[in-house]
Amino acid sequence: MRLMRYSVAWAPALVARIAATLDEISGGRYTLGIGLGNTPDDYPLFGIDAERRYSRFAEAIQIIHDLLRNDRTSFEGEFYRAPGAELVLRGPRLAGPPIVIAGAKPKMLRLVTRFADEWNWWVSANDASGLRGLLDELIVACEEIGRDPATIRRSVDVFSVAAPGTPEPPPGLLQVRGSPDQVAEELLGYGALGFDEVRCNLQAPADVPRTDAIRWMGEVVALVHAA
Repeated sequence: MRLMRYSVAWAPALVARIAATLDEISGGRYTLGIGLGNTPDDYPLFGIDAERRYSRFAEAIQIIHDLLRNDRTSFEGEFYRAPGAELVLRGPRLAGPPIVIAGAKPKMLRLVTRFADEWNWWVSANDASGLRGLLDELIVACEEIGRDPATIRRSVDVFSVAAPGTPEPPPGLLQVRGSPDQVAEELLGYGALGFDEVRCNLQAPADVPRTDAIRWMGEVVALVHAA
């Protein structure tokens, strides 16, 4: 059970409380995925100040991390205060649910090394080669604080995988296409780069039942797992 691409829209302490509750409801299967949000244009629609997004996030993730890992925090920041917050009722895992941070800028990657169990990013351009540079930057950030890079799980979202008959994508958009064998081979390439998990946004023709596209993707998944 995952919550991805989530932005800190509420008080960070409340986000931590909600995460612990969801972990309890799901029987310890919840993962908190969090980041700056895809675009600052979304912020005003929810009544959130889009200025200095990184600085706000850096404070928020420290509060969330401290509460989920240590039950309590005493934090006084420029944007958020949690002078004596405590999670009195813990979830089923003493260390709390895993924290996934999505981000690609150097400062965000450094927050990953400090507070995350997993790093997530995505590809939608024609060339995914930039991921290698991000992985190298993540390793450098780990070395700066003495963290073993192997302790950070890596996941990537692929937008998108095209089922047979799907129209060609607009220029500049990555779309993994071909036979199940060809698609599986391309997805396995992310594993060779160093990613532990690949998540795919499956595209299908409008006139094809979604279940048919899912069955086709099932062939791809079986080939990936068999490799």
